[in-house]
Amino acid sequence: MARWTRIRSIDVHPQLWPSRKLLDEGATAEELFAKQASAVTELYSMHLAHADPVPAQTWWIRLKPVVAAHATRDFQTEPTRVSWSAGEVFNVAMDRAILDLPDDQRPGQYLDWLQRHLTRLAAARDWPVTGFEQAYAKCREDGVSFVWRGAPKASPNRRFAATPAYHFDSNGDCWASLLVQDRAEELVAQAGPWDCFPELRWIRRSARALRWIDSTHVHLPVWPEEFAAAWGLAPAYTLALDETLGIADQDPG
Repeated sequence: MARWTRIRSIDVHPQLWPSRKLLDEGATAEELFAKQASAVTELYSMHLAHADPVPAQTWWIRLKPVVAAHATRDFQTEPTRVSWSAGEVFNVAMDRAILDLPDDQRPGQYLDWLQRHLTRLAAARDWPVTGFEQAYAKCREDGVSFVWRGAPKASPNRRFAATPAYHFDSNGDCWASLLVQDRAEELVAQAGPWDCFPELRWIRRSARALRWIDSTHVHLPVWPEEFAAAWGLAPAYTLALDETLGIADQDPG
């Protein structure tokens, strides 16, 4: 008997390193499309987790953008027999024209492209689409822009609270910042943005890992160490406050 769960994650199998490094390596149109679209799929997945369940035999879907000649023409009506670790994976036709749009227009077009393929798949699987519709509407409410903050953490002397903030840009790159407020919730320092690993699961992990080293130094990891080492990126930053509550230093590492 098939085991049923709910769809909680949508991805396009993007390259995870920063887009500037991707361009330096001579990225293909498919790679750039997936990288840019990933900013939308991470936002979509965040909202899908709180939408009406879309029941399936796996918890994730991968729609890998390819040129039309290499795309899956029709989704099979029989659900893929999967384990808990496997997902529904398809090559789908990308819309090459989106890459040529201005920065502010691309996210909305990527969202519409994603929704078209998800509703096609839902029809083939006979899934209810309410959850997909709700996630789409929430993305539109957000302006198709991923902006998220973690919980504030108080300094040892309780004088300050540091909050990690994250956002994706239209190139699919994630950026992390640190906001420091006093007891009156006035902003006294801000640092970043810094390159950050572009996955929602890591972003939440990063926010949980924020820590005060002492009452004037706060530390935030921004990349898994193995990726940071391989790609020449800082795995973490430490923000130091000086006596006037200005930013004294932003040390990588």
